Amino acid sequence: MQEDVVHVLMAIVEGLEEHMKWPNEQHREELANHFSGIFHVCIGVADVKEYQLVKFKDPVKERCSWSGKKKINSYKLLSVIDHSGCFIFAMLSLGNNDREVYTTSPLYLWIFFRWLIYCLKWCLRG
Repeated sequence: MQEDVVHVLMAIVEGLEEHMKWPNEQHREELANHFSGIFHVCIGVADVKEYQLVKFKDPVKERCSWSGKKKINSYKLLSVIDHSGCFIFAMLSLGNNDREVYTTSPLYLWIFFRWLIYCLKWCLRG
């Protein structure tokens, strides 16, 4: 069963890779203007979903796949969807927790700095 779960998750991420593109600046601007209020400039929603696995025999992989929150070994799928439900990012990883999966993703610094720039512009505009 574990091999099937891993195979399906890898196939989903690899299959999406061809069809899924991080939005260019113009598309991000269009997505950012879709919502108003607190969600203005929000281009999508991110989530981490855990998929339980049987404990790895390799001690390094076992430590990396351990989820302290749920007390299980798991793969984690980080995904981002836009307002229409289309995937714009997906990444499969081993990680201790959702925060670690997110902060080790290529999105983390890019999103953080974009948010920081937006906040600074917002604070300085008045």
